[in-house]
Amino acid sequence: MPRLCDLEFFEHHRRENFSTAFLAFSLRRSDDFVGRVIKLIFRSCKAKLRIPSTVAVREIEPNYLIPSGESERKRPDLVLVGSADDDDFVIAVEVKRNADFHKDQLRSYLSWLHNDRLEKTKLLVTLTAKPCFDDLPHACLRWKQLADVLREMQMQVSSEFERSFWHEFAVHVETIMRTFDGFTLPSFDMLGMLREADGFLLALFEKLKDSPVSAWEWSRAAYWSEKLGARIGFYWCRDDFFTEPNPNCLCVEKNDTFTNIAPLSEVIENASAAVGDADRERYLLSLADRVRTICSAP
Repeated sequence: MPRLCDLEFFEHHRRENFSTAFLAFSLRRSDDFVGRVIKLIFRSCKAKLRIPSTVAVREIEPNYLIPSGESERKRPDLVLVGSADDDDFVIAVEVKRNADFHKDQLRSYLSWLHNDRLEKTKLLVTLTAKPCFDDLPHACLRWKQLADVLREMQMQVSSEFERSFWHEFAVHVETIMRTFDGFTLPSFDMLGMLREADGFLLALFEKLKDSPVSAWEWSRAAYWSEKLGARIGFYWCRDDFFTEPNPNCLCVEKNDTFTNIAPLSEVIENASAAVGDADRERYLLSLADRVRTICSAP
């Protein structure tokens, strides 16, 4: 069994706010880490920005209160103010674990950034576990990308304490904000298998460029796609364990019609045979194309 990260004990109580606060704490304590994160943001922007060679951050404020005359108080999860190669910037980061964005939340943050008439780089960034397909943010980061930076930090430091610190933070992110990295074989861990199936489905929805709507039940592990008007996932059985004609199948359910894509065993075999991220990407894209074809059929 994987070891429970020490930070998860806090996560059970603090949830998303704890992860945000711990990120702010870590950014404040390490110039190297904050520099790497700022460069990651610049590198991930939809508009091509020059990656700075030097970064200096002056302010790191979690739960930043936007000055406003409105009755509703607007608070981006994290605001960073500083300079990159002597060019000033202000970056508003909205952090999500599982929750969706509130109505007009990102638009109000973008409006606040644009109201500042001073010449500086102004960026709206999202940091989410699930893919963000909103057009408003300048950069949409995933927690997995942050975990990669944390692993880099772990390799760079010299003291055992620092290595443990960055290791625990990386384990926290990889456990709480998990992504699909293939199936573990052989697997006799039901909970572990369900977690991997869930990661697979979230990765598939990322290739479909759609946000999944939760729809887990005893008979299936599946998500609803608003864009396709269909439910996609693994159906362990539909009515009865003993009379199910096609058990353990990756299916598309649309208009009360079931279309099988592949048995669970075949999905595990193909995903596990993929060597590296590129092969896994191609396999997921091929499944996404099959799903779209099924959903577009009359």
